[in-house]
Amino acid sequence: MSWEFGSNILKLSVKDNIQTMERIHAAVLSTKKKELEGLTNERHSKSMNHQAYSYYCYRILHQRAKANMENPAVLRHSFDMQAKSLSQATSGKD
Repeated sequence: MSWEFGSNILKLSVKDNIQTMERIHAAVLSTKKKELEGLTNERHSKSMNHQAYSYYCYRILHQRAKANMENPAVLRHSFDMQAKSLSQATSGKD
């Protein structure tokens, strides 16, 4: 995935991101299936597996980001707890 592709994804809406990544995932799986039928190049197989895994990781991160956008109080609470913990650690209080 090139930087240009990644920066373009950031400009899309959440719905467009999901649709785009689902199309990419379908293309990766389709290509992977075709390649595995007559695969002779092990490096190519590893590359396809890496692409599918990268997409899977992207989906998890995207779902978490979407959940944080829909419910910012959860994210704010987490930030406040981290700030409180840090201030206690630096001040020496328990």
